[in-house]
Amino acid sequence: MRVMGTLRGLPARIAALRRKESLEVPGTLSADEYREAFIVIDEKLGVEFVVGMIGKFMTATQMEFRRFDPKEFTTFDAPGFGKVALNFLVQPYGTGRSLLTTETRTATTDPVSRTRFRRYWRFIGPFAGVIMRRWLELAKQRAERETVALPAAELEQPQVP
Repeated sequence: MRVMGTLRGLPARIAALRRKESLEVPGTLSADEYREAFIVIDEKLGVEFVVGMIGKFMTATQMEFRRFDPKEFTTFDAPGFGKVALNFLVQPYGTGRSLLTTETRTATTDPVSRTRFRRYWRFIGPFAGVIMRRWLELAKQRAERETVALPAAELEQPQVP
C-alpha cells in the first residue's frame, strides 16, 4: 500500500519540480503525508467510525491534501477540491461474530473538479478497490488475533422478529 501511495504521488512531485514550485503549500499535506490526510470526522464508539479527507487529487499531477477541522468537512466548498468520506461499520453477525463493512463516498466542490474526478476514477478506481479490500483483510486479521473471551451470555445477540 505504501508503494501504491508513493507511485501515485510521483507524477505530482515531478510536475511541481518542472514548474519549479515548492512542494510545500501552507495549510496542506504533501503526497508523502497521505496517512495524516484522513482524520476522524465522526464516531460511534465500538460501532462505527468515519474518516474524511479533503484534497486536490483529481489528475495525475495533483496530489495535495488540505488540513481541516472535522467540523468544517461537510461545509467545505472551495473550488478545485475533492472530499472523501470513508466509514467502517461493525454489526453483530450471529453468536460471537461480527460483520465489518466499509463504504466510501466522494464529492467535488465544483463542476471542473467533478469532470476531472470522473476521468481520474476510471483509472484509479480498481486500485482503490484493492486498497479497501486490503484494509478489510487487515482488520479481520487483527480482530481474530485480538479476540476477547466474553461470557456466553454477552455473546448472545437479541433475535430480530
